[in-house]
Amino acid sequence: MKKALFLTCMFCCFMQSNLFALEQRSVYDNDKSYQGILCVTISKSGTFLLKEILKNLLDVKIIGPTANCSKEKIVELITCNQPLILHPIEENTYKYVYVYPKAKKILTIRDLRVCVVSLIDFIDNFGTMVWPQLRLNDVDWMKYTRKEKIKAILKTNHLNISFARIDDIIRTFDNVFVCRFESLVDYQACNVETILDVAAFLEIPISYNEASLIAKKSWGSKNSMTFFRGISGRWKEEFDDEIKVLFKRNPLNKYLLRWEYEKNNEW
Repeated sequence: MKKALFLTCMFCCFMQSNLFALEQRSVYDNDKSYQGILCVTISKSGTFLLKEILKNLLDVKIIGPTANCSKEKIVELITCNQPLILHPIEENTYKYVYVYPKAKKILTIRDLRVCVVSLIDFIDNFGTMVWPQLRLNDVDWMKYTRKEKIKAILKTNHLNISFARIDDIIRTFDNVFVCRFESLVDYQACNVETILDVAAFLEIPISYNEASLIAKKSWGSKNSMTFFRGISGRWKEEFDDEIKVLFKRNPLNKYLLRWEYEKNNEW
């Protein structure tokens, strides 16, 4: 009798535990109430500058990019409505763009040709581990000429996946602010008007003077150590006719036209 009672109690505890876990998963799966901000940024498009701007605008710690966060940590951050910065290539976090469709989204884009050129400097400084798709060690990478490095980057699909996902977000959602790097940076300084636009999108009332202060605090932060030159049109220094042809054959080229970086393919 005691044994039967014990087994019954154990069974009830087991069922209760599993029902609780099921309930938690169900609530989580159907919870669309995340009130944070999802910032989806492309590599070399002002990620850390945007992070500093949001930190100073919201007066909160901004987490990301989230590539090194565990799944458990990400769930914790989502539960706390923590603003997140993620790259669209990050499978663990990219899905939340669609899990929480009502969350406000800030996207960064940049002239894709400049992204490629800027990546060269980034990889030179931090090693090929930051771009593993190259399948090169640091020694071999540094033997390449800059032209060979551009060719090697164009052979990887990391940027193609990232820009395709950014484009899908733009086409799918209305609650999106597209922040062009070219508008974010105003000749070695933050563009105050863009900060005002970001604040308006987030429904945060600030004055021009307050935006100017945020711009000064955000620019040149030691936290933005990957920031290089912050100028547009760098690709013109690096793209010869051969590289132009290779880029125009690359799927990346369509976004130059779609996002109006070029009017036609005659560049």
